[in-house]
Amino acid sequence: MRYDQEKTGKLIHDERVKRGWSQAKLGELINVSHKQVSNYELGKLIPPMDVLFALCEVFGCELGYLLGEEDYSEGTRLMNAFCKYSGLAPEAVEALRRAAGTGGDSLGFGHEPERYGRIVGALLASEGFPRVVEAMAELAERDGEARAARAKGAEGADLDEAIDEQRDLAFAAKVARFELHEELEALIGELFPRD
Repeated sequence: MRYDQEKTGKLIHDERVKRGWSQAKLGELINVSHKQVSNYELGKLIPPMDVLFALCEVFGCELGYLLGEEDYSEGTRLMNAFCKYSGLAPEAVEALRRAAGTGGDSLGFGHEPERYGRIVGALLASEGFPRVVEAMAELAERDGEARAARAKGAEGADLDEAIDEQRDLAFAAKVARFELHEELEALIGELFPRD
């Protein structure tokens, strides 16, 4: 397979910028000069294997990602598969990893991390969790309708009609908030039953 130096350079650049690092900082982390980093990012040079492996380490990705292979569009094959299977965005998967993982940036790091994983697992496996998600979706829909009605009222539609519609939709949003609260309470009761 032939690899595109410019594509690899752009990926290196994007990952560096995403982290807020200068070229000098990245060079320090992978043990090359900032000029070398610049050459890699501009696609003038393809990094040698040892540098590619160092880049994978600091970016938390697999080699295929830096080389622009499609199976690695989100950094790792595992992340791609998980996102595709679950329908979750990579940011959501990363949030789950931070909540339930054992890495240095995880919530439980240094504080019984397996306990955090058990709690996240119990939450996701509970019968009440899908109902909470459904209640949140309902609230998002009702809240969006109420916002649209407020915007429509501000555009100068029939004032009495706009006010009535806003009241109805504001009430529906309040009901959705209440139902979400009830579902959250039921979920907490399910996860932490009182004896």
